[in-house]
This record gives sequence, C-alpha cells and structure tokens, in this order.
Amino acid sequence: MSQVGVLANILVGVITSFGAWMVLTKLLRPHVEFGEYIEELYREDGTIAYRLKYWNSGLRRIQDVTVYVRLYYKSRETPVLWKSIWIPIDDPFKPSIRKARLTQRILAWRLLKVIFEERSRRISLVTQHPVLLLDEITGRNSPDWELLMDGSATSLRKFLEDRIEATLELSVKCADGYSGTYRTFVKKYQKQNLPSKARKRRRIVQGQSNDK
Repeated sequence: MSQVGVLANILVGVITSFGAWMVLTKLLRPHVEFGEYIEELYREDGTIAYRLKYWNSGLRRIQDVTVYVRLYYKSRETPVLWKSIWIPIDDPFKPSIRKARLTQRILAWRLLKVIFEERSRRISLVTQHPVLLLDEITGRNSPDWELLMDGSATSLRKFLEDRIEATLELSVKCADGYSGTYRTFVKKYQKQNLPSKARKRRRIVQGQSNDK
C-alpha cells in the first residue's frame, strides 16, 4: 500500500472516530431542564416545605439519576470565605425517568399552537419534585445554623434573603438511556428565585409520588 493510501486510511479513521464521539456526546446524551423558582408549600401539619423541580426534556429515558443539593454562603466571621452545607432531599436517586409518551408529545404540539410553548413543553414532560429535608442537615452546632432557623422551624427563605449572595445549587447527574453517556446538569437559585410572599402556596402531602 502506498504512503498516500496509508495516510488516507488514517484520515478516514480519525474522521470516523470524531463522528462517533460527536454522536455520543452531542446527540445521544441526556437532557434535563429545571424549574425557575424554589417552590414553597404547606405540609399537612402546617409547616412549610421547600422543593425544587427538574424534568427529562429529551426524547429518550434517562437512568442512574442522582440528585445533590448544596447551599453556598459567605462566612459571618470572614466575609471573603465561602462555606457550604449539603442539604438532604427525599428522593436523591432514581433508577430511570421515562421519556414523554408519544401521545403527550402530540398533545403538547397541539397546545403549542393554541397556548404557548413553555406550558405545552411542561405538560409533555415527566417532572420530578425533590423536597428539601432541612431538618436533617448535619452540623447544627455551627454558628451559621442559627441563621437557617426561624423560631423552631427551618427557614430557607430567611437564609437566602438575609445572606448576601447565598446560593442554593441543584445538581442532577444522569446517563442517556441508549448510549449510556453521563452528564451533570446544574441550576443555581438565589433570593430572586423565591416565590412572592403574596403567592398562594399549594399544599404538599407527605409521601406523594414525584411523578406528576
């Protein structure tokens, strides 16, 4: 084989490998989107619960879904120093989240013409609602723990409003159900992502399914 043929084969191999890499990392990868606000709801016992929202926005199921929530804030003693708290949630792992059914996608397309795009997309997608378990946070002896308390209850709203640049970070790591390609999605929430105090809070029932 001539030298030109060898170089041509190498070039074809490189192009093929690059094409396969593009398909796996750009096309056959998971897709997740997040809600814009931190939801504030009443439990059955009258206490306030906070929950976030994310959903599978791709055309295939996603699997090995692991969810992390972390609160970042500046230290009171040293304002230039950032600290963080891991916040437990009620549903940190799901084996898989299905894709939207064909009938749902068709319905969403029809609603797109009648209503508007954002609402039709949300109707067509499977949404998850991880609830923050603020009462289970470790390290309660920290001096910053008092700032997360409002009387006898834990208040995320008070913390985000009182602390400059305090940020709640939601991370979702998952794999595409077909290719197995992993990807991590991150959404950051600050005090502007809290619902208005005048907004009516919906009631949340403990133990309800997240598959809404």
